[in-house]
Amino acid sequence: VAVVLHAWDDNGETVMLDGVADSTGAFRFDDVPMQDGWVFAAMLSHNDVTFFSEPGRVTPETTGIALPLQIYETAADATPVFISQLHTLLEFAQGEVLVTEVYVLSNPTDRAIIGGLALADGQTATLQFALPSNANKVSFDNSSGASFVITPDGFAATDAVLPGENTTKAVVSYSLPYASGASFTHSLNYPVGAVNILLRSDTGVALTGFGESKPLDAGAGEAFDLYTAGPLAAGDSLAITLKGEPAYYVSSGASGTMGGSSTLVPNTPANRWGIPAAAAMLGAAMIGFGVWWWRRSGESEEDSEAGEPEAEWSAVVRAIAELDESHQRGDINEEAYDSRRAE
Repeated sequence: VAVVLHAWDDNGETVMLDGVADSTGAFRFDDVPMQDGWVFAAMLSHNDVTFFSEPGRVTPETTGIALPLQIYETAADATPVFISQLHTLLEFAQGEVLVTEVYVLSNPTDRAIIGGLALADGQTATLQFALPSNANKVSFDNSSGASFVITPDGFAATDAVLPGENTTKAVVSYSLPYASGASFTHSLNYPVGAVNILLRSDTGVALTGFGESKPLDAGAGEAFDLYTAGPLAAGDSLAITLKGEPAYYVSSGASGTMGGSSTLVPNTPANRWGIPAAAAMLGAAMIGFGVWWWRRSGESEEDSEAGEPEAEWSAVVRAIAELDESHQRGDINEEAYDSRRAE
């Protein structure tokens, strides 16, 4: 089987070498250039699914790196797939509410699920998601290499869902008309463990009919209201009703896409920077494959201008991702993990 060795630093890819696994599945790369801080991973394709090893980081003492790579046979039935968490961020532009949804997906089987859905245009997809009927400006975060297709009722994901909890994510952003209030709904094609909706506390807009909210302190004087619901069954609907005139808008051309920093234009006299809460949500969702893929492709905080909100939150999200990885490896106990993550 053909195996490709990759390495990345904070500026992008540094190494790509081709190799072949032997009849036992073992592979080896000799005379590989390495520098402190580089992250290596091996990649292979099997039955049209791409698999990556766990990452291996180079330290000054590194002379070799073991990269165990787990592959799975495939299945086309997506019935077992469920949405562990659905994160939703709401922001406002002139005449619009900007919605970002993060679907964190789990696959409890021992097969990589891919294909199985025949779309109207003849393409094959793995999962299908609904969007509100009046959604427009639909866009996707494909930083993890994921592929999506817009469909008449929403969008479809064409990539595989790997076995395990929280192994795959789908991030979609869209806008809806807004004038002193709006209601929107879309169906859920898969069971959902929990729905989390984030809305700035000072936005002047109320979310009704979605249970109680909890305050969420993002630091730097920024606060959000966190609304939660669930579990929800496949076929249930996500319904959101908003009332009130926004106290601010994101600047023209900005959007609620993940990881971005948006300038807020208040209806009151003072302008101020908005904390990109979407980046915090993305940090919480970055688990398994998504953690290291996002980290290796993300901008280095050393390369960003100190003091800028985007640079500060890049560092925060990166720290969350690294902490989550340590917890998953068992390097940190539950009490210390909870304390440090809250911090």
